[in-house]
Amino acid sequence: MDQRSEKELSINRNPRHDDHSSRIDLNRVEFHRHGLALVPDPSDRRPGVAYFLKGSRQEPEIRDCSCSTAKRQTCPHILDLVKVYKAFQKKYEGRPLHEVFRSSLWYRLATVLADKCQETPKSVRLQFVGAGSDRSLRVVGSDGQEILSYFSQAPDAARLLERLGQAPKNDSVPHRAALLEELARLTLSNEEHLMAASGYKTLRTVLEESVWHRIAYHCFREFGEKENTFHPAIEEKAGNFTIICRHSGSAPISRIVIPREKVRKLLTALNEFIPNQHGLMIHPVPLKSIFKVSATTELDLEIRPIIQALQEDGEARFFEREDLERFRYGDLVYVKELGVLAELEPPGDLQRRFASPVRMVLKKSQVPSFLQEFGEELQEGSHIVDASVKSLRIYNRFDRVEIAPEALD
Repeated sequence: MDQRSEKELSINRNPRHDDHSSRIDLNRVEFHRHGLALVPDPSDRRPGVAYFLKGSRQEPEIRDCSCSTAKRQTCPHILDLVKVYKAFQKKYEGRPLHEVFRSSLWYRLATVLADKCQETPKSVRLQFVGAGSDRSLRVVGSDGQEILSYFSQAPDAARLLERLGQAPKNDSVPHRAALLEELARLTLSNEEHLMAASGYKTLRTVLEESVWHRIAYHCFREFGEKENTFHPAIEEKAGNFTIICRHSGSAPISRIVIPREKVRKLLTALNEFIPNQHGLMIHPVPLKSIFKVSATTELDLEIRPIIQALQEDGEARFFEREDLERFRYGDLVYVKELGVLAELEPPGDLQRRFASPVRMVLKKSQVPSFLQEFGEELQEGSHIVDASVKSLRIYNRFDRVEIAPEALD
């Protein structure tokens, strides 16, 4: 390997290094399963599309390029492609690229969102929203609803456009989406070819054709496996459940709108990566537990008046609220007063028998907006008490006042 290649490998091992040339070389490659393709350089005088299919015990290794030089000898495109392939091998310590991707959190996210989703890169529409530093890319489904907003304005945004099939008109150079589609065709197994001839597809093929697989692939390529954080949030105006993605503590890079019926499945799949946080408690608590809180329940003092206010209206009134459907996600419902997701009791006669919870962990920091809005009313109004303390007598008027001398100190 020449000196330049060694330098590139060293740079890629150090994510803080800001050498742009090495990044361009790695970004010129797209992969799918065991196949790689070199993105053509528009300035190349002898352009060509190079493919490299890693061989196995059953299949030979294939290297092919469409340029004129490749007909006579190994062309520079093939050499560049193999060089970048070796760089990836070094980066991932010999693990195949597609296996690294399939073990990533991005792939796990794609499996949840792609399930029963009909959207593909060709069915979605791309829109630019805002201007200047506030400009973002919005991916809209065939139903007109937003599924993703992409906030980055770095070169990775242009690569996302290409990977989703957005290419300049009359551009003779194959774009990234075209390369990925060709790689998908070249890497089909014999069984998948037979199934395709009969009009069927494997579950893996269906997943790989989904727009969520393409988005997850893009995020894996641009942001890798580590230092990615996911922050859930609920838009109170529309009730959308969203996930904000950040990389290395930076500004948000994207916002994913999670379909309502997939919220619980997503929280389960990403449980260890989405901890409870300020503003939204996302590990659901049984809704009945909130209405069963008693005076003996261990609870943050600041939260108790809020729960008492909910109990005063009653559980039946809670289900009659106009905004219930807006904040419902399958069998979960968002209790905005507490900033928590609560679990609804399944329908039917076999309901669980709830007793008063011994302890509920609901922090004051989760309900600042509610306290600001209803704090005065909570201090003025009367609230119900649990049956366990009904024997207590509460006086709200007096007929005389006694002041002890020590009270004046």
